[in-house]
Amino acid sequence: MIDDAVAGLLLGLLLNVVSMTVLMMIAHRLLAKRPEIMFMLGIINVVVFGIAYTMLHVSLGVGAAFGLFALFGILRFRTGTLGVAEMSLLFAALSLAVVNSSGPSGLTLTELFVINASIVMALAVGFQILFSRNSGTELHITKVTYDRLDLLANGKAEALRRDLTKRTGLDIVTFDIQGIDLSTSTAVLRISHPVDVAGASNENAPVADHETGPEARPNGETRTVVDLRARSDLNGSRGKSFPRNNGS
Repeated sequence: MIDDAVAGLLLGLLLNVVSMTVLMMIAHRLLAKRPEIMFMLGIINVVVFGIAYTMLHVSLGVGAAFGLFALFGILRFRTGTLGVAEMSLLFAALSLAVVNSSGPSGLTLTELFVINASIVMALAVGFQILFSRNSGTELHITKVTYDRLDLLANGKAEALRRDLTKRTGLDIVTFDIQGIDLSTSTAVLRISHPVDVAGASNENAPVADHETGPEARPNGETRTVVDLRARSDLNGSRGKSFPRNNGS
């Protein structure tokens, strides 16, 4: 016979895995372009589930509690590399892990089911709204060389989005900073924008000053490199490829 505690753990873990699977299926259009995000969500969810279950069901001494607090205090995510949609998925994955770690011993099975369904349904509605205006499209990743460092400061995300949209003519969904070169006063940004299934995107939109893509990536992902610097700053570099950060 399976002990009640073990049965509760297995039931909570099963519900957690099912909810995470549905979550990733809902967000597959976003995660398909960034498989590392899918890997991160799965690992973090399972690890947080285990830690939360342990802290809820094991009596910890004061020293151990402070040790865990210090451990989480020195760990942090580089949220600057995650867009709004990815951060929403990360928060949902953490929430599912914490809620399901309580198991039937903390909440009834009905309560657990309702909470999990609410989180997953909220994400489903959110992603439906996000992609409804782009029916028949998929997200495409474009790397741009950007020359307005003043818009990279905190609190200027919307201004940055508006400037990128104006200068590229693309309907930008997410963007993040890949690197900054102070010697040239430029930054490398990664933006995602919808393209139709045939690969065309905003064909009548004003394309940026310089484009070298699409590029072949090791993971099969197709990207385009665009330089948004003024023509006078290109120094006759039209037609040449711009260097990339191999670690991005």
